[in-house]
Amino acid sequence: MRHPLELSSEEKIKIWLDLCDFTYRLMKNGLGNKQLEKRLHFMREADIKGHATFLTNLGKIDQ
Repeated sequence: MRHPLELSSEEKIKIWLDLCDFTYRLMKNGLGNKQLEKRLHFMREADIKGHATFLTNLGKIDQ
């Protein structure tokens, strides 16, 4: 079921940040400190690899 909403950019950003905060609190409550740090490190590394791949592919585009 889809409900189309008209949201401003600020509302979309606030919703995204609220979701990030909720996910962080959920992981913090469910994992120990060491496991949380390990998980966050893994997520950061995955983001960095994804960004590096994107930028590499962007550099290969001929104009």
